[in-house]
Amino acid sequence: MMIPNKPNDVIWTDDQWKAIYLKGKNIIVSAGAGSGKTAVLTERILQKLISGVLINQMIILTFTKAAASEMRERIRKKIKKSIGKYPQLKEQLYLVDQADITTFDSYSLSLVKKYHYILGLPKNIGIIDNVQLDIMTKKILDDIFETKYNDDMFLKVLDVYTNKDDQPFKDVILNINSKMESICKKREYLENYMTEFYSDEKIQNNIDNIARYDNEISDDGVYIFESSKENNDKFVLDALNTNEKRFVFAKYKDETGDFSYKFL
Repeated sequence: MMIPNKPNDVIWTDDQWKAIYLKGKNIIVSAGAGSGKTAVLTERILQKLISGVLINQMIILTFTKAAASEMRERIRKKIKKSIGKYPQLKEQLYLVDQADITTFDSYSLSLVKKYHYILGLPKNIGIIDNVQLDIMTKKILDDIFETKYNDDMFLKVLDVYTNKDDQPFKDVILNINSKMESICKKREYLENYMTEFYSDEKIQNNIDNIARYDNEISDDGVYIFESSKENNDKFVLDALNTNEKRFVFAKYKDETGDFSYKFL
């Protein structure tokens, strides 16, 4: 649809003018703080009202209650200021308080309450606050742990990753859960993650890589040890034979029956 020509005496920039009058398609306005986004949106709403759209037929959503309250008052003032030129706006003024000018979460909740019987939810459903959510999440995790304390595999995990107190392990789980709050399909994500990184094939591949690395290090360690013996390098030999150092060797009989040294 054609955008009306911008008069020379208007306060709007070319981009703001387009944001106010462009119709027939979705638009995104991206600008920094204090650049006039709210003023542009208010003017766009006014132009919709002038064209005959009723304010209570529109959905105007913000991220905070404060922003929604400010938007409602700006629209109200804009209508009052324009009634002299556009008398038809007088009716719109009475509809402002009925209009859906609210936050995203409040509007979503109103829809859920309205159609709760279709969703199979109670009519008095509400939005839980973060404090209550944290308490409930920790309670659910405690209950899960209680059911797992008779599971041998679970106890082995606790034995490896905890030291008499399993709270640090719980904290790790809670932290992971918190980081995943931004993921819409958490279960699907976790299943894909397990398939990608913890499949039998992946685990076996990791074991093979570790074994190969261990053999390479063992060969290098034995070479250093044997070379040090030949050169009578007491400093290296002492380092290689102490448990406090990085290199530790075990003396064992190989297939020929001779003694050899293996890197541990």
